Amino acid sequence: MRTDHSLCPSAEFELNGEVVFGMVGGSAQERRVIYLRQAVPIEQVDISRLNGITPGEVFRVAGTCAKDNCAHHDGDSQQCSLVNRIVEKAPVVTSELAYCAIRHSCVWWGQHGRSACERCSQVVSRDLMPSEELAEARIPPNRQNISSDINTQSSAVQSGG
Repeated sequence: MRTDHSLCPSAEFELNGEVVFGMVGGSAQERRVIYLRQAVPIEQVDISRLNGITPGEVFRVAGTCAKDNCAHHDGDSQQCSLVNRIVEKAPVVTSELAYCAIRHSCVWWGQHGRSACERCSQVVSRDLMPSEELAEARIPPNRQNISSDINTQSSAVQSGG
C-alpha cells in the first residue's frame, strides 16, 4: 500500500498506469463521484460502450503526480495548486467521508486532509457544466493571470485607454 501521497486524483485517462477509483453519478446539474471499494487498473476498464462520451466524464482517475509537467503544480511550494483552489473556492458537499481506495496515497489528502475530501466528490475530470466555483478553481494559475490581463486589456480598449 502506497502512503507517499503521490497519486493525483485528477489524472487523465491515458493508459499510463492510472487507476479508476470512482464513477460519476448524480444529475447533469449536480454530479457526484461514487467511490469504488477498490481501485481498478485503467487497462482493465472497458470503454467500448461509452458511445462518444469521454472516459473523463464517467470515471475519476488517479495517476502518479506529474509534478513540474502539470499546469497545477506549484514548483515553489511543491504542492498541487488545484486542490488549494478547490478547498478555497468550492463548497463542502459532504461531512461524512466515504471510503476512498486512494486516500492513503492521495496528493490532495496529503495537502489538505479532510477539507479536500469534503469537496472531492463534486470534482469530475471532464465536466461540461461545472459550478462557477469549480470552473474558477480549475483554471491553472498561469491561465488566471492571462485571463486577468486579457480582461484588463479589453476594459482599457473599451474605455479608450
